[in-house]
Amino acid sequence: MRTLLLLLLLCPPQDNGRINLDRTGTIEEAAQDLAAASGTSIRVLEGVDPKAFTTRVTKVGFFEALDAICRAHGKASYLVAPRGPEEGQIDIRPVNWLEYPSCYVQDFKVFVSEMAGFSGANSVGSARWNRVFVTVCGPPWMRVQDDGPIKSYWTIDEALDADGRDVRPPVGDPEPAQCIDLVYSPKYHRGNVASRAFRLKPFDVDRGLQVLKGGIRLSVSGTEEVTLPLIAGKTVETPAGTLTVDAVREPEKTPRLTTWRASLTLKPAKGVKGLRQAFENRFRCDGADVDGRLFALSFPRDGWSFEVVIRGASALPASVRLMAREGDRRIDVPFEFKNVRF
Repeated sequence: MRTLLLLLLLCPPQDNGRINLDRTGTIEEAAQDLAAASGTSIRVLEGVDPKAFTTRVTKVGFFEALDAICRAHGKASYLVAPRGPEEGQIDIRPVNWLEYPSCYVQDFKVFVSEMAGFSGANSVGSARWNRVFVTVCGPPWMRVQDDGPIKSYWTIDEALDADGRDVRPPVGDPEPAQCIDLVYSPKYHRGNVASRAFRLKPFDVDRGLQVLKGGIRLSVSGTEEVTLPLIAGKTVETPAGTLTVDAVREPEKTPRLTTWRASLTLKPAKGVKGLRQAFENRFRCDGADVDGRLFALSFPRDGWSFEVVIRGASALPASVRLMAREGDRRIDVPFEFKNVRF
């Protein structure tokens, strides 16, 4: 299997989003803008060059905005194989930005990480085939790992080589007879991602694919918005159990920023095994000068108590709105790549 470098990518965004960024400054400042716009925790790790650069995007989804920041910087990325982005938090690392054929659908990103050609021979005969490796990244507040009850279903509806030839294998065509196959897993298969290696008829990898089109059906948790007044002792019933405000702390003040903290505890409902299962990792505030603003929510690995942290509010908001997870819902993520070459 060869390591291939990207030469050309043409895949326009498919859906308009809600995020606007217009910033000339450091990557820390750009990440703070995106965090505020999305309600997601984004960390810039030590070693990322603090040089100034410009990022401008309009009406895009989360990953399209994040990619624009990393691309403009040039030496920053959240993708470090085999790990993709994590659920709950994005870490931007000091590594070179690598461009992959990508499609953005709302807050999702679908990309092709590799293409490769194979041949094999055994007592049954010989064969040639290709594989294309595709990964979908879920936004940090939505779990898409392809395990347990969270399953994904993939289709390839069109696959044309550089000459316009259909390279999809016949329906029901069995996998080639092989003694060893180490290439079922795409390059990025850990983190908040789902991935597939698709087998196609042989085509010229150097000339690439004219079209690769398909879709992904993700099964994710449904949500119910729950409002909790920020008053010690207040409780609210949620699909995940009974949520109580244990304490509201005195504000932490600096010349530039005021931070409010409230301690909460969940008495879990039957079948709820952890806070990550119970709530999405972001919330909104009501009142003060942060009304409706999204904030990131962090959960401990164990236990049922956690904090909501509200930075930048001049007064304590009247309440917070958390997203309680309940049931399952399906999300369809279509993708289409054109002129895919590495």
